[in-house]
Amino acid sequence: MESRDSLKLASLDGGGIWGMSQLEIMSNIMNRLNWDDAHNGPNERSAPYKHFDLIGGSGTGGLIAILFAKLQMSVEEASEEIWNVMEHVYNPANLSATQRTEALKRCIEDAMKRKGLPLDLRLATEKEEVCACFVVANSLAYVEGIIYLRTYPVPGKHSSTITVVDAVLATCAIQPYFATVRPISGTRAEEYIATRGIANPTYDVITEARLLFGEDAPVASLLSLGTGHSKTVDPRQDGDGNTLHRSLYDMMHANERRAQEIAFLIGVVGIYSRFSVNQDNLKAPMGHRDYLALVIQCTETYLLDSETESELETLRHNWTSQGVSITLAQLGEVIAVGQWFARHPRQTISLVNDILYPARKIDFKPSYQLGSMPLVDPSSVLLYEIWIKCLLYVIQEVPTGPLELLTVSKSWYMLIVDSPLLWTNVFLENSEDEASRVWTFLYLSTDSPLHIHIRTILPSNHSLELLHPHRSRIKTISIMPGYHTKIPTLSMYWDQWKWSTSYILTNFFDELTPSELENSHAESFRGAHGEYFISSLQFTLRGSSLETVFPEEQSQNRVDEKTEGAGLIDIWERHIHR
Repeated sequence: MESRDSLKLASLDGGGIWGMSQLEIMSNIMNRLNWDDAHNGPNERSAPYKHFDLIGGSGTGGLIAILFAKLQMSVEEASEEIWNVMEHVYNPANLSATQRTEALKRCIEDAMKRKGLPLDLRLATEKEEVCACFVVANSLAYVEGIIYLRTYPVPGKHSSTITVVDAVLATCAIQPYFATVRPISGTRAEEYIATRGIANPTYDVITEARLLFGEDAPVASLLSLGTGHSKTVDPRQDGDGNTLHRSLYDMMHANERRAQEIAFLIGVVGIYSRFSVNQDNLKAPMGHRDYLALVIQCTETYLLDSETESELETLRHNWTSQGVSITLAQLGEVIAVGQWFARHPRQTISLVNDILYPARKIDFKPSYQLGSMPLVDPSSVLLYEIWIKCLLYVIQEVPTGPLELLTVSKSWYMLIVDSPLLWTNVFLENSEDEASRVWTFLYLSTDSPLHIHIRTILPSNHSLELLHPHRSRIKTISIMPGYHTKIPTLSMYWDQWKWSTSYILTNFFDELTPSELENSHAESFRGAHGEYFISSLQFTLRGSSLETVFPEEQSQNRVDEKTEGAGLIDIWERHIHR
């Protein structure tokens, strides 16, 4: 599909009966957008497919996505169909899995008849849809793999021949409350069930949009509609004993946890809007005879809240303004950092709280001295490659990846560039354009103490020359040659590492001897799965050990004297071994 400008994307959570709240919220959004539409006017009803470029959903959210995008229903039409589904499929507590699936099938077939559509209509057709959509499911044979049932083709992906009816049954087939779904179309004998892994498909909407519209397509708005959350209600205290309802409660809580993670990652970018009703205002349990009406009433109360009103206006502004948007590639980079956080929970740091928080409290002015602000140094806890990448993009003024969290405005840019403490960790790793990077760190760190991290066996001479005038500022040195190198033989590696470390100290920090160090220690640690073995020497300089800068000739003579017969190297090796 051709790339589009200012994409509008939507993600709809799964959550059973609380899908009715999504329709109420969408109705409010449509009313606001239609009011702003000079062509339609405030009274003309407009369907979501005319506003969105891609809608993704899971479970009942997937059902609503298909009603909006594939069947091109208005919110009012979809609400009537979903009400019918809730009454006949989700409310009854005494249905078997087969009966529940058959009831859902009848509801969808009736909806298609009312739209004048054939019951065997395929989800994906050759005709390009005005609004694309997808739903998620699992294969019964391999529940770990997510299956995307799309209305559109993507390069290198198999196009499913599944029908609209079967796609709805598949994404809603929560186990063991619905029967598995075996599509009657196509030649692949595969059974589908609902996925429990991504009931909140926001990440998947971003990924699918990249496949559909391309990396460079800009995003103006990313809407996420939840199915309610509760801070006080125990999801297992269900009055009618319906285990399906308890399962849906658990799903909604998992959805909200993911929503909080997404808001942390991309909320500050300014394009993300999340709406999910607070269930604490509804005291009746699922299965109550008036529960659907109470859900709608609870949603109406939520929409009247001043905070919700403000968020809805922000969404409307993003939709109608011509401001700068973020590309799908940049959004993907931000998500990639979030996935790294998930894999490294002990090293996770809140960029917003630790770096950007002071900016919220201060009215930035050109005369304000940011360097005196108490900031947490993120490089002490973040994986250093990620932090360097963040700062590199700041330097180059390229709005890519985590930079979207740092340079949302000129104020954020000023905060980073004018905070010397954020530039004190200098890494030598023989990377591309390292000299330029080292120079920038040295320049922006002003007079702050430096922490040197050597991640290669032979550091670049050019980089070391840049360090020379700043030796008096060096506070600590960490040497980790062979970083992330697979080590076949541990004992051999240890001896080689000691020699390499001693060689670096002897040749590039020739004024130093072990007696001039304090807090010196060497340590080794192995990767979680034994894939690498890292040894590190770190020390603090005693007083002003490097304040004396020797003339080049004198320094060379001193090295010649001390290293005769590799004497100084031996001294360092003995110090490290000790």
